[in-house]
Amino acid sequence: MNKNRGLRLFSLLFLLLIVAGCTARHTFTALVFDKKEPVGEIRGVSHTDEPFDLADLRGRYVLIFFGYTFCPDVCPTTLLEVGGALGALEQGGVPVAESVSAVFVTVDPERDTPDRMAQYIGAFHPGIIGVVVDPSQLEAVKSSYGVYAAKSDVSQTSAAGYLMDHTAAIYVIDREGNLAALFSNDTPADVMAADMKALIGR
Repeated sequence: MNKNRGLRLFSLLFLLLIVAGCTARHTFTALVFDKKEPVGEIRGVSHTDEPFDLADLRGRYVLIFFGYTFCPDVCPTTLLEVGGALGALEQGGVPVAESVSAVFVTVDPERDTPDRMAQYIGAFHPGIIGVVVDPSQLEAVKSSYGVYAAKSDVSQTSAAGYLMDHTAAIYVIDREGNLAALFSNDTPADVMAADMKALIGR
């Protein structure tokens, strides 16, 4: 009798350990914000030459990265990781089309037309939306996100004429339009996907 009771107790403890292991808290790599702070508006023209309004993406998580298509290194590598994260989420069973979007906002509207943006982002992931904000509104958008961007003259060494020094963080916006987290631009795709999956499941 005592032996059976001991076996039942052992089985119960074993089951509790399994459940505890399955529900362990995720350790975030991203900087996650507990305080709800609404983000600034972003309106412009998408890479499909249609009106874009960030508010239209409410109800899903949004990854936002500010950069430009002439960027020689940081932008393409970052967008590769963002695209890889979206792909990893899809493979992990997350319905990306309904739950996550990624937005690439150019800080160089002088050269980045919707057509050029379309050609550029096509190399990364179909879920990424390229956005060109009108130059008259871009400064306000950058200010609201704390984004720095300035021309750097390279006309003596490059046919590009100038490059853009710019903030390279990846902003994560939650379903209600609040800043949820920040990724560094060098966050690997699998790490980003794991963090995003945990945020979506909150």
